[in-house]
Formats: sequence, C-alpha cells, structure tokens
Amino acid sequence: MQTVVTDPLFVVEELFPDRTICQLNAQFKIGKTTLVTNLVQSLATGEPFLRRFRIHPKFKGHVAHWNMEVSQRTLLGWYRKQAMPDEARAKVFPLSVRGNISLDFKNDIVVDWAVKWLQNNGVKVWIIDPLSKLFRDDENNNYEFNQWWLKLEHIVQAAKVRLVLLVHHTGHANDRARGASAMMGNPDVLLSYTHAGNLGDRPPSKLRYLSAIGRDVDLPSTEIDFEPEANTLFSTNSGTTRIQAKSSVKARQAGVAVWEADDRIKTGDLYRKLGWRQDGNTAKDNKVALERAVRKDYIVQTPEGRTVWNNRGTVDPRQDGGSPE
Repeated sequence: MQTVVTDPLFVVEELFPDRTICQLNAQFKIGKTTLVTNLVQSLATGEPFLRRFRIHPKFKGHVAHWNMEVSQRTLLGWYRKQAMPDEARAKVFPLSVRGNISLDFKNDIVVDWAVKWLQNNGVKVWIIDPLSKLFRDDENNNYEFNQWWLKLEHIVQAAKVRLVLLVHHTGHANDRARGASAMMGNPDVLLSYTHAGNLGDRPPSKLRYLSAIGRDVDLPSTEIDFEPEANTLFSTNSGTTRIQAKSSVKARQAGVAVWEADDRIKTGDLYRKLGWRQDGNTAKDNKVALERAVRKDYIVQTPEGRTVWNNRGTVDPRQDGGSPE
C-alpha cells in the first residue's frame, strides 16, 4: 500500500498543530491571561497571533476560555479590552467556573455536560485556565493524572474539538510544569512562557519569552513585547533569547552592586553580595554575566596579584536600559 506523506496541519502555524492537546507552562504572575486573551483574539479575527504566527485561513469555529481564577464579570472585562469586531466577538465564549466544585471529570454526568456545552457552542478551540483548578487530585501522582487525561481526551473527541490549550504554572524550574512527569509527557506540545528573572522574582522588564517543543513544533525562545494601551503582545523578531536577556539582567545587578558599594569590591565578595555561586550549575552563567557587565562598562576590573578588584565603570547601570547584546 502506498503511503502518502502530507505536511502537518496547524491551527496556529509554528505553535499549535490541528487536533492536539497543548500545554502552556507559565511563570507565576507573568501575565499568562494576557497571552491567552491575545490568542483568543487572533483565533476569532484571523489576525496573526503576536503579529507573527499565522492562523490557518480555513480555521472555522468558536473559542472557549474556561477560567477558574476570576469571576465572570472580571473575565468579560478582560475581553472587552481586546479590540474585536462584533462578528469576531460572537465567536468567543468566556466562562468563569471559579469555585464550581461539581465540575469533576470523574463524574460521567459532568463529562456528558462538558461535551454538550462544547458542541452546543460550536467550540473548536478550548482553553482551560489553569489546569490545576480543574484537575483536583494529587498533581504529583501520574496514575491519577493519566486517568483524568483519558476523560479529557474523551471529551475532546466526542465534542470534535480541534485544539485544547491547558494553562499551567511552572514548578521549581522556569520552564518545567509543576507536578507529575505525565504533565510534561502527555501534551502534544509544551510551551514555556517566562520573563528574564528567576522563578518568584518580579519581572525585570515588560519583555517575555515564548518557546515551544513537541509534535511538528520546535520554536526557540522568542522575545515578546507589550503595548499596554491596546493590551497587545507582539513578537519583536529581535532574535534575543531568554538566556541572553537573563544574562543582561544579572550583568545589571552586578553593576548596581558595584556602583552602590562604598568602595571597590573583590570579585569573591561581589559574588557573595549577589548570592552567586562560583561553582556548580550556575557558575558559568554568573561568569558570563560579570563579563557582560564589564563589556557594557558598568564595571572596570583591576587585577592586583591574584585578586581582581571591581570598580565603577563609565555607564551607570541604574540609568541604562541594558538592552541584550
């Protein structure tokens, strides 16, 4: 029998293949809902997502956003901020299910209700935000998560949904989902949404970084900027990765530490002041960041025997925008 090889179909090119369940792992309080509402806007209008990723021209259907964290009033308020013609807005079905303890996929009545709700509203893209509020069992238990996943797949197939996006929080690693390994292994595509700081840090700037890996998808770290007036995210196409941006942030931190010191400071003391390690997994990144601080002239280094002193350079890092090199 002859096998015909065809190109994969995408709902959103480079990111979301057709008939998949994808998962977005986002840092805490990074603005994941803004990313979701921008995606919904693009799916409803047909405009490229983040002004870069094309929506398939033949994609038809409605988009549902189930949110478990805010009220219906707040959720609708978010969508009022998104510029959409009435025709596109009619394709969007935001639903707050916050505090709905009966919404449990272990209950077959709930599963049947979910199928009918999706069918009756013509939903082809279903966003669940966040995953942890709909999956109520032990998130570290692979068996329990896999059982829940089977129910999810049944709903998707029965309702003929073409794309599911699960929104989830990262764990101790910036790009790894919190919870069981099945939370990383089951989705067709894993997306990571981060800022340039460490987990738990305040975002050092409005820039974000989106990457994706999975079935027919391999998107390297992509810089995302924000226009607050239009509540619009967009790809900068700068080529700057999160690693580069994080190094710039750390370089600025090193520069600020030197500039705010009463006198010149030894490299070892500077590391201790910053909480950096000179050995272990982060040693190389820390060394690169300090070298970047010197290149950007935040710091001037002066060797004296085996000691390296760090002095103020000519550029005040507290005033510099610190764009990645």
